[in-house]
Amino acid sequence: MASERLISVYAQKIGTTDIGRPIDASYRATRQKIESRSDGTLGPHGRDRGPWAISCSLGCEDPTAVPTVLALSYPLAVEAAGRLVNAGAYRKFAVAHGVLTGFALNLAELAAGDVRFDLQNQGLNASTALSDELTVAAGSAPPGTSRHGTIRFAKTGHSFTPDGGDAVTIPGITRLSYTARADVRAGADTGSAVIDELDIFGWLISGSLTFGDMSITSELSLAEYLATLCTGTLVVQLALTGKTTDQTPPTDKVFTFARIKFDDPDERLTSRQEGVATANFDALLLDAEGAEMTIAQMITCEDLA
Repeated sequence: MASERLISVYAQKIGTTDIGRPIDASYRATRQKIESRSDGTLGPHGRDRGPWAISCSLGCEDPTAVPTVLALSYPLAVEAAGRLVNAGAYRKFAVAHGVLTGFALNLAELAAGDVRFDLQNQGLNASTALSDELTVAAGSAPPGTSRHGTIRFAKTGHSFTPDGGDAVTIPGITRLSYTARADVRAGADTGSAVIDELDIFGWLISGSLTFGDMSITSELSLAEYLATLCTGTLVVQLALTGKTTDQTPPTDKVFTFARIKFDDPDERLTSRQEGVATANFDALLLDAEGAEMTIAQMITCEDLA
């Protein structure tokens, strides 16, 4: 098993796509250990090891990276560079053939974005060593970088539109989370030193939306009312603050989340703070006519007109 973690990450790339405002990056290489014993022995008598399974994780602050990464065609090379934990040395690593197997988007009012991408390596049949698919090399000190883009949810413009219904306004959003995990089957051909077969059978998507609106609709709170509606489209507007690296204000964004089904409402009322409601949801990769959708169609982002 090999494990290494970088801090002060200053560069991340999937294919030729740069991942903005990196937070951290890590890789992990493991392989199955197969043990056998002869009759009468107290411990393992023989040991073998299976092919290497290589994975990596990239964290960043830029929520607009999500639809960009989802739209890429995999497998792609994955690179990250930064300073080693508790050391003054700089390092970069590269995974040769990464496939996206999961991601998470977490947005909160007056906080930096929190985005994570998980990838697994799909090696080539000709890969006879770990170094064919995972390389680590010395790096150099990073150039000066700047952080920007604190999350602010717009005061208006958030809505949910169920299939065949009218749009429902959702005021006072303070938090949004969206997580997707792939159902992966992995294997290796005889002679390959690394996993070279990756099949994605589907995606499990879940999330939640938190807001401060306590209004009543049809004798139901907004969170309860959303749970009674059928699958639809969620639209959220972000009014980003701060400055970009060239000191220009960032462009506000409109995120569209497809095939959302709200469920499991949760409300909390206190005497000293404003009440908050949470509407949990999941998402199906089927459109309104029942046709299969791709993961890239589930989240889109556009500049606010």
